[in-house]
Amino acid sequence: MDQHLNIVLLGKTGVGKSSSANTILGREVFKAETDFESVTKYICVEPVTLFGRQILVIDTGDILTSQEQIAKVLLNLLPDSTPSLYLLVIKVGRFTQEDEKAVEAVEKVLGPRRMENCFLLFTGGDRLNTSLEQFILGYTNSPLPKIVDRSSWRIHLFNNKYGGEDQVRELLTKTGHIGTERDRNYDQMGEVEDSSTTMKEPSTDDEPKDLIQHMLDPDPTCVETDTDDQQADTNDEESNLERLLEELGLDQFYKEKLSLGKILEINDKTINDEPPEWKSDLPWYCLKKLMMVNVTARKIKSVSMSNQDDELEPDELNFYDVLTSSNEDDFLNPLDIITALFLCSDGFVQQELALKMSMCQFSVPLLLPNCDTQQCTLMLWAMRDIVKKYRPSNLAESKGFMEERIVLSELPMISFVRLGECSLSKSEILNKLLNNPDDTFVHHNMECGDIERRISNGLTELTWYLPCGNKNMDIFSEPVAIANLRGDIASFETQFSFLCQTSAAVFVFFDQLDSDCKLLMNKNHKAKIFLVGNKQSKNFRVDSVQKLATSLALTNKNILIKTKQTNDADFVKLLRKRVSDVIKPEKKMSVEQMADVAHELGILVDEDSPECQDGKKKADEITAEIKDIMKYKEDQLLLQGQIWKELTCLEKEEFRLRKVGSENIENYKCKLQHERKKLRKKQNNSTMSL
Repeated sequence: MDQHLNIVLLGKTGVGKSSSANTILGREVFKAETDFESVTKYICVEPVTLFGRQILVIDTGDILTSQEQIAKVLLNLLPDSTPSLYLLVIKVGRFTQEDEKAVEAVEKVLGPRRMENCFLLFTGGDRLNTSLEQFILGYTNSPLPKIVDRSSWRIHLFNNKYGGEDQVRELLTKTGHIGTERDRNYDQMGEVEDSSTTMKEPSTDDEPKDLIQHMLDPDPTCVETDTDDQQADTNDEESNLERLLEELGLDQFYKEKLSLGKILEINDKTINDEPPEWKSDLPWYCLKKLMMVNVTARKIKSVSMSNQDDELEPDELNFYDVLTSSNEDDFLNPLDIITALFLCSDGFVQQELALKMSMCQFSVPLLLPNCDTQQCTLMLWAMRDIVKKYRPSNLAESKGFMEERIVLSELPMISFVRLGECSLSKSEILNKLLNNPDDTFVHHNMECGDIERRISNGLTELTWYLPCGNKNMDIFSEPVAIANLRGDIASFETQFSFLCQTSAAVFVFFDQLDSDCKLLMNKNHKAKIFLVGNKQSKNFRVDSVQKLATSLALTNKNILIKTKQTNDADFVKLLRKRVSDVIKPEKKMSVEQMADVAHELGILVDEDSPECQDGKKKADEITAEIKDIMKYKEDQLLLQGQIWKELTCLEKEEFRLRKVGSENIENYKCKLQHERKKLRKKQNNSTMSL
């Protein structure tokens, strides 16, 4: 058997070709700053002795932009007489049209004969929660299974994050280039060597490099491939954001944002109500539910996640399985999905998302974090479309109400934050405070709410409590905005400073306090500070709380401690009392006014972008003449005004007959029908609004 072997890695940019080449070599070689920079326009080569064979590993550039050049090099460099293994590299995740084009380009470069020696090498094994075969078959509406069929299921999976010689051995055994018995003999003899330390390169090793250089140099019109591909491929430490976006299939929308046209597109996925099969289906499923204003939009698990219990044998006892919970890596926190969607959407999609979330009674992002840039953005533009109607106490008797855009409403804001670890569930307590059965805030005891957050720490959410004017029903007699910061304020000082300058009060949840806590003693903070602790926590120290309370000049009303004798209902009742006391006399601020504070603290404002400014300018021109919204509706929307209200009342009375009294029922019905016809005639005489 010929002891030489060429391994050629082909594919598009960013799928992990260079990382896979490094895995085969057992060391990091292929980088943009490698010694072979002069030959990395289209391919890069490196020799290695592995399992007793002299192997030449050949890494190629982007097949989509360098197809002709790569074909030219391979034709001259690799004669048919030399054993060669071609690896078409595909990244585990969403299989896009671009991936399909890359496969077609590789098939064209290699031709039918060489494709017989081609394996599909899938990268990203560390992200795959199922077998490779199940992953491929899960793409029922994708060309991927057909592509695998064309290759006669010659497939292999690499985990480039952890590397390892075993997965290389398994690949070469599958391809038939090494035998298992032979491997064993070489391992026993200690002949598996690293070329960087034990292999002496013969002078002929430079020949492939010289040949490539000779072929490429005469052609000055060749297009150089993106060397960032190799940097990305060899970067083992992907950021949390990059990794999550890849898992969700949203990585392509991080730079080129999702548009309204894309999310409102009608296709097979949008018209059926099938649960998501894979992680990459979750954001689209969430979007579809939100567009329908479905309150279950945040309750999202893929079928593969939900069916984990079905894999257990019904007649078998495994006490370890009973005691251990499901693998958290298989699940995603709903807040991470929401954060990812906002980061990957343009300003108009963000507006639509915020509006639908508000209609579902969900909290909406106020400060959106980006864990890659460590920056956060005030979502002013995103909330522009949210309009709220409420009845404050001063309009209770007149039965009037106020209706306006929530970003323009000057309301007191009460913020809730956490310092260090806290045994109390802040978000769950806030839901009880607002008495919302549909859970305004995602909390620990919700579905997937206990999964560790990966990109949503630093997210500040906002919701509103708006009274209806009924003293027996209203929790607070005045409207109030409620903000909730995710994560420890020690890690998100900018967000904490913003809340302290825009809020009437900040409630700090804690288990353990430092008596010299500089974060809370900042004199520039304008908000009142309230301390909320849990005495049942083993880390709770009374003396530390007392010292800090003295330093901050706090009174008994500023400290809320949950003791063993205090149940949740009593604790929430006390918290409501403290919030009610704060909102009446304190300062009020609109979200629009908060933009000035954001600029001072270096926080980005989404409305500062050119497209948002242009949209705002045009919207202001259209609405400039509207001074009184209620009067404008009465004048312009005649068909939906008083006549419509009277019609609905008549139709209700026709069915209920509550005011018939002693009058003949048939005569009474005729009278109602006559009045309805008069109203219809009056309605038909009204012109359509422009």
